[in-house]
Amino acid sequence: MSSTPNTALITGAQHRFWNETFAGPAFYYGHEAGPVARRATRYSQLRGEALDAGCGEGQDLAYLAGCGYQSTGLDFTATGIEKTHRLIAGQGVAAEAMQADLTAFDFSPWHDRFAIVLCVNALQFLGPAGPAVLEDLACCVVPGGILGISVFAPGELNQDQSDLWLCSEAELVERLLPRFAIIETAALRQWKGEAAQPFATAIARRRAGENA
Repeated sequence: MSSTPNTALITGAQHRFWNETFAGPAFYYGHEAGPVARRATRYSQLRGEALDAGCGEGQDLAYLAGCGYQSTGLDFTATGIEKTHRLIAGQGVAAEAMQADLTAFDFSPWHDRFAIVLCVNALQFLGPAGPAVLEDLACCVVPGGILGISVFAPGELNQDQSDLWLCSEAELVERLLPRFAIIETAALRQWKGEAAQPFATAIARRRAGENA
């Protein structure tokens, strides 16, 4: 596998923003896992390995490890990975975390490997590469395993953001069918004053016998 950075992305505006955001002493999103991670583990019927692609400061990764999964996290920020190592050490769990650009990472050795794959609010920052990375992550789920996705959706505060990949709830479902049985989807909005940022989320189980 390769984690060679894609220079155009790793030095881009989103990378700079999140690298600086995660550099502060406090954990930007706190210490607790988010709802996609919690609900993915709720539906999981398999044990084994878990992947958190775009792990940020490690909240979901630490949660997966605490649930007994052999867990691996990837993030494109060095500061996020440093925070992740700090969080998993502080919570007394074991997990692997490495800096990697998802657009340049070779996921092929990891196909059909993970009982749970998460990618929470990272795909939108990959721009045109977002759909291909989603496809790769879907391939990493074992038959019977769970895929948990959250991504920015079109509309409102996400309008006119040409550097983002935006995916509606309906498009997300279409991209996962028929290989995955859809368990939950939601069209959510995070309000910022009187305006909102839309998200699409999905939790799905890879069908047995379906080639990713």
